[in-house]
This record gives sequence, C-alpha cells and structure tokens, in this order.
Amino acid sequence: MEIYPLTQQQVDVWLGQQLASCETAYNIGGAICIRGDIDERIFQEAVVHIVGQHDALRSQFSLAEQGIRVSFTPSIESYFTHIDLSVSSEPGVELDAALEKFISTPFEILGGVLCRFALIKISDAVHYAVGCYHHLIVDGWGIALINKQISDAYSAIALNQPPSLNAGSYKNYCVSYVPREATARDLGWWKETLSRFDTGIFPEIDTVRASKSGCVTKYIDRRDWQSVGDAILGLNVSHFHVWLANLSLYLSKIKNIKHVVIGVPIPNRWSASEKNLIGHFAKIMPLCISINDGCTFLQLLTEVKSSVFKCYRRCSVSEGDIKSIVMSSSHHGSVRPYDVVLNLVEHDHDVSFGEASCRSISLDNKSRDLPLTISLWKFNQDENIQVDYSYCGRYLSESEIMDMSLRLKSMFLDVPKNQGLLCSEVSVLTENETVQSCQWNMTSKEFDLNVGVHSLFVRSAARFPNKIAISYRNQFVTYKELERITRVGATNIVSSECFNKGDVVGVQGSRSIGFVVAALSVLRAGGAFLPIGPELPDLRVRSIVSASRISMVLVVSGESTAKRFGDNVSAQNYEFIVVPSTFGTSRSRQLPDDNCGESLCYVLFTSGSTGAPKAVSVEHRGLLNRLHWMKKLFSQNEREVVLQKTPYTFDVSMWEIFEPLTSGGKLVIVEPDGEKDPDLMCGLIKRHNVSLVHFVPSMLSQMLNCTAFSSCSSIT
Repeated sequence: MEIYPLTQQQVDVWLGQQLASCETAYNIGGAICIRGDIDERIFQEAVVHIVGQHDALRSQFSLAEQGIRVSFTPSIESYFTHIDLSVSSEPGVELDAALEKFISTPFEILGGVLCRFALIKISDAVHYAVGCYHHLIVDGWGIALINKQISDAYSAIALNQPPSLNAGSYKNYCVSYVPREATARDLGWWKETLSRFDTGIFPEIDTVRASKSGCVTKYIDRRDWQSVGDAILGLNVSHFHVWLANLSLYLSKIKNIKHVVIGVPIPNRWSASEKNLIGHFAKIMPLCISINDGCTFLQLLTEVKSSVFKCYRRCSVSEGDIKSIVMSSSHHGSVRPYDVVLNLVEHDHDVSFGEASCRSISLDNKSRDLPLTISLWKFNQDENIQVDYSYCGRYLSESEIMDMSLRLKSMFLDVPKNQGLLCSEVSVLTENETVQSCQWNMTSKEFDLNVGVHSLFVRSAARFPNKIAISYRNQFVTYKELERITRVGATNIVSSECFNKGDVVGVQGSRSIGFVVAALSVLRAGGAFLPIGPELPDLRVRSIVSASRISMVLVVSGESTAKRFGDNVSAQNYEFIVVPSTFGTSRSRQLPDDNCGESLCYVLFTSGSTGAPKAVSVEHRGLLNRLHWMKKLFSQNEREVVLQKTPYTFDVSMWEIFEPLTSGGKLVIVEPDGEKDPDLMCGLIKRHNVSLVHFVPSMLSQMLNCTAFSSCSSIT
C-alpha cells in the first residue's frame, strides 16, 4: 500500500496533537436527533456506502523513515455501532453519557481507524445518528457534507435506487498536493503585523482559583439572525464579520486593549470540486484587529472585513510558521498565536430521513487547551443559531463566560442601532446590566459642597480636642495640637511671597505625622498639595515639579537641594513640631474662607509605565464624596481607627488619612516599608485596636498566611 506525505494542514494538526494536553483534543463530530420512523438497516447501509465512497474516511497514518505518512485502505472495519437505550429507565441520562463517551474516546492515530458512527435508539420514534472523526481526516465543512450525503444515500436506498457516486478523491488531492511555500512577502507581512499585537488576552489563573473547564451553550432566534442580516444587507458584510467586530470590541473594552487577535478558520477550499470533497483542508489563522474609539461601528465592520480579506490573501504561511513568529517575538506574553477562536459552522444542507424530523447537535470533546473557542452553529433553515462557548478553567470561569455570552448576544441584537455610533459609544452591557449600573450610580447624596476636607477636620478638633488624632511609632498628637500646628503652618504659607490661593504646593516626605501636618497646612492655606516621594530620582522629581508648575515644596524628609527641585522653587524644611516662622519673604495675610468645595485638593502623578507620567487632579468635593460614601457604608464614627499603610503617591492613601481625621477617629501610621512586614502590621492592629485597613489581594494573601493575623479581632 502506497504512502504519501501529509498536507500542510495535516502536519499542523499532527504537531498540535503531539503537544496537546489531551488525547481527544482533535476529536470532532456531531449528532442528529431523528424523530420518526427510521430503518436501522438502511441507515447502516448508507453509512457503509459513504465510507466506501470517501477515501479520506479510510485514511491510516504511520511512521516511516521520512516521518509521518498517510495511506488509504480499500476498507475499514468496526466503525459502526448500534446502541439500544430504549429499555433504560433513564434513557436521557444514559444518552448524555453515551454521547460524551463517543466523542471523548481517543483514536488510535497510528494504524487505527479515525472515524466512527453510531445509531442510538431511545425509542421506536426517537434515534440519534452520531459521527466522530479525528481532525486529521475531516474538517468542520466535511462533517456537514457527510451528514448530507448519508441522508441522500438513505433516501435513495429506501426507494430501492442506487446511491449517488462520489465525484472526487481526497487521495488524488493528497497525491497531487504540492506544499505552497510561504513567500518571503507573506512571512514579512505576518512578522510586521504580529509585532504590533500582543496575542495573549487571558492571563492564566493561579491553581487555587482555577475552575473547571466547560462549555456554555446559548441560542439566537433564527428571526433575530435574519433581522440583523436585513440590517447589514447593503453593507457587503456577513454575520461572521458582525460577530468578529462585536467580539473584538468587547475584548477591547473588557481588557482595556486596543489591538485584538482572534483565531479564524480559513476553509482553504478554492475550487468547486474541493468544496464537495470530504477531507481536511482548513486551518486557523490569527486575525489582527485594531480598535479606534473615534471610528464608528460601521467603519469597524469595514475594517474587519478588510482584515479577513488580508488574512485570506496571506495564508500561504502555515500555522507552524505563525507560531514560530509569535514565539520569536520577545515582547509577547503568550506563545499562542491567539487566545480566542471564533468559528462559524454552516450546516445548511437539508438533512432528512424519510418523513422523520431532524435536529442537528454539536458535540463537545471536553478538551480545553485554548482559553476560549466560540462556535456558531448554523444548522438547517428552521433551527435557531446555536452558540457554544468552550472555555478552559485555567483562564476563565463559568460566571465570566455566562456574562460574556449574554453581552455578546445583546451586542449582536443591537447591531441595527449601533452602526452609526462611535466604537466608544457602543455598550457592552446587557439591558439589565445597564439598568443595574444606573441604579448603582444613583449615589447622589445631600452634603455640603461649600466646605473643604480640612474644614471637617477642624470641626472634629473642636468636638474631640483632647483625643489622639495621629499615632506614629512612639509619637502621637491630639486633635487640639494638630489643629494649632496646622493653623500656624497655614498662616506661614499664606504669608509667603511665593504662594497664592489655589497654588499647588509640593510636599516631600515618607509616611509620618509631619507629612499629614504639611498637607493639612497647605489645604488650610487655600492650596492643593502634591505628594513627592523622597525615594524618587531627581530627574523624575524635576519633571513632576515642572509639569505641575509649583513654586514651593515643603520638605518633611529627604534632600531639599535646589538641584532636586529645579530653579525658581522655594524648598522649605518643615517639621511637625517646630514650624518655621517664615517661608522666604513674609507678608501679612489671613487664612482664606471656606468656600472651596470645587477647589483643588491634591494632585497625584501616574507611574508613567505607559509613557510620560500624567497628573491627576482631585477637587475637595471628589474626596468628600468618597468620605461620605465610606462613612455610610461602614457606619464610621469617632471610634474608627484606620491603619495608614499606603505610600502617599497612591490615591488610596488620601482616604486613609482623611477618613479618620474628618470623623474624629484615630489615624495610625505605619513606618516606611513597614507595610512589607505582616508581623509588624499585626502588632499595630492589635495595639491600637485598628478597625479599618486596606489591602490589595497579594498583600491580603500574605496577611492571611501570617499566624498573628488570626488574633486581630478588632477587624470585623
């Protein structure tokens, strides 16, 4: 028996099978529910006829000196089974088990039969015709052809007519197959395109949080499918283009990325004879889509269509070539060419067995190496569109998939009204989520906007003058003392020639009482403060100072050289106990009035990880809104004790400071770098009866693993 080299598509599947974590990763197939009379003998005869007609179904693979090779046998055995569940007490349960076993049983790839069929009897009036194949010999298009040709053969035999003969041979295709060598032009295009895209979308979840893999199935009403088709009729785009546009836009918004890569199948059937031939032709290529918020959804649809066309034109490269390009790109976080595959499987051939009604069913092989595969099953003209979301639990949870399925369906149904919207305006939420979001955001509450955060502190000082306001190491300061010190400090600031009301004043310092005093003094003087970390390089500090146009920096700790802050900046040492009487040239001024709700409160700079650091300015009313929300949510009052552990260059530190000081509570400051020591923080929590502390998930995990944390009973 002659042996032949594999086609490039078969080579890609063969290599994928060797690397797959599951033996059944490339098992594909489907079932047909037949309701009505069916002759089991005729059905089996029809299957035997189709297997005899299509040499692809009689492929056998072997290892030769030249590598993996394929041959085509005249006949195969043991590929058809009758299964009778009509005598079962629970035929539905046993049917599910039988279908799962049928699709999930591995094939013997070397030397074995790579297709199998079964007719499962549920009752005299209900049967399930099932087919399973290894992807080496059949693709999705071929499954639809097999079902149609078995149906036609059954009808012919039932009428005592000879079944039609197959018009082509997959063996001849393989014999004459000449690998289409990837052109340098195509390889260069893919290298340049993929260099701009990060193919990894879903990071792997840690093993503790990883969930079970699975498949979520949803349906789209055939009438809704047609309505969307009518809406895009004159646009020269397809339903598949719509799904690609919606999916890429959804991933862009959910993952906050502007470039999305989605795997799409390329049928690779270029001639009429190939379109009617059973075999494996298809391959999956990465479709690279860029999202521009300033473009309309209609423009995105056009761009998607153009990208698909370019992908088809550049398909001389193999899946192996694509994987090599991705793996050689050092900036990629993933070695996969794509994390998501979108597949539209059209089984529009009318399948019938006599007068019986038929319904097609997809089968899930339970293999989950890829994070997400979305399959749109378009069966006959009378059935709804089935959408399968097959996901890997190492990357996605069932709840995430459920949310995604509902949102993508909503986006699909909204296509007629979304066409003229900008991409930034297209909602990825369902109608229920939109209503819920509006309800959640109805947070407007009546509170005084004409006061500053510092004014609430002054009120607390009047109510609790002798209560400890701040504790730091072995130092503490009462509300009365803190009010006096900050009042004097504010008076000195407004008396400086280099300060005017509304100015931004830099405050350099690590966590300490001195920093809080300096910040409150600036606010009481009518200014806004800008935290500057003493550990920041001089170049970064000068950039921040220049961008924020500040002329004064209060130095609580760290160097205060002119070199550090640049020219035209007055750097003043500022201690929380000893307040300098003057800052440069003084002038007599009173503290400003309190109508400053819309005035600037503080300025923070981003890390600059995506470019130059950017300033974020927060008004008093913005911080007040947060504080009022927290007081209501946590029922906070003067008994609150807050642990302040976040660096001042992060926004969380602002409510950590001002929440207790505006409620009459106690602020406990963790010494610099102390937040890295769980035992030290547990000691502070127990010593001061801390009731509120903020942790990011990674730090919370460390705290929960700390033995001393279990005895921190003041945190409820």
